[in-house]
Amino acid sequence: MILHRYFANRFLVIFLSVTAIFTLFIGLIAYVEQLRQVGARADATQVAILTLFNLPAELYQIFPLIAILASLWFFLSLARSSELVISRAAGRSIFQTLIAPVAAMLFGWIKSHAPGPRSARERWIPALTEQLIQSTQATQATTQVTPEIDN
Repeated sequence: MILHRYFANRFLVIFLSVTAIFTLFIGLIAYVEQLRQVGARADATQVAILTLFNLPAELYQIFPLIAILASLWFFLSLARSSELVISRAAGRSIFQTLIAPVAAMLFGWIKSHAPGPRSARERWIPALTEQLIQSTQATQATTQVTPEIDN
């Protein structure tokens, strides 16, 4: 049981590391893309907020890749430090070794599907977009000069 917790803890740390790496990478790319699309119509904080609201949906799409890479990193680190050999020598089968990563993946799958990235997208993104459009229209209305017609 202690070995299960050790493997689960180790897998969770690796999984969170891989997720953080992909979150930073995808967040940066999405932020630059949002800046390119919005242009001068919004400031950097509004674009950052919009990017943060879009980030869960983008991470949701690559979640299987994150899981595969985390599992690969986990088992390679166990093999490199000979912990797989030691656990097998202690009498554990390979299926018992897989219990901790599978349990951690199941927990992550439940956690990722519980709130759903669509709920944030449906709730917050339209409101932010509408606010951005209104502020842009207000800015354009104040900067446009209407010509006066002399009669």
